[in-house]
Amino acid sequence: MEFDEFAGTVVAVGAAALLFMLFALHRYLIRARSVYLMEYAVYKAPNEFMGTVPQFAEGLTRAQFSPEAVDFMMKIVQSNGLGPRCAVPPHYLLDPPATDHRSARHELELVFFACVDELLQKSGLKPTEIDVLITNCSLFNPIPSMACTYDPRARARAGIQISRNELVGRY
Repeated sequence: MEFDEFAGTVVAVGAAALLFMLFALHRYLIRARSVYLMEYAVYKAPNEFMGTVPQFAEGLTRAQFSPEAVDFMMKIVQSNGLGPRCAVPPHYLLDPPATDHRSARHELELVFFACVDELLQKSGLKPTEIDVLITNCSLFNPIPSMACTYDPRARARAGIQISRNELVGRY
């Protein structure tokens, strides 16, 4: 009987150890993966794009946006913590301001390509090494999307996963 009790204890301990190891392996495999910021880039606008928040507001008003739309856009500007001098989209400095799709697309290309090119240079990555490209803009949602805009220019590899729906934040 002693051997049977010992064997039963060994089996029970072994089963408990196996269950613990399986649980630990399961937890290890489903754990949240860490995401690290490797590099970042900030667009530095040329001096001719520098303006003031009141100039931007005046441009919005002259562009014949509704008062509600101007209030909404100014709320976004104020919540972003812009200082007294900041970069103003160049088409808002025109008289009358250009508010067409072509002007917005031009602004996107100025900022987007400069930032992505700087990121690629800093990180040493080639466009063909990008697997997923996600972009974000709260007010401008072009078709094709911003991520699709970069794809042909960069000659990215075939099969890159591109966000078709832009990420939208809350203000």
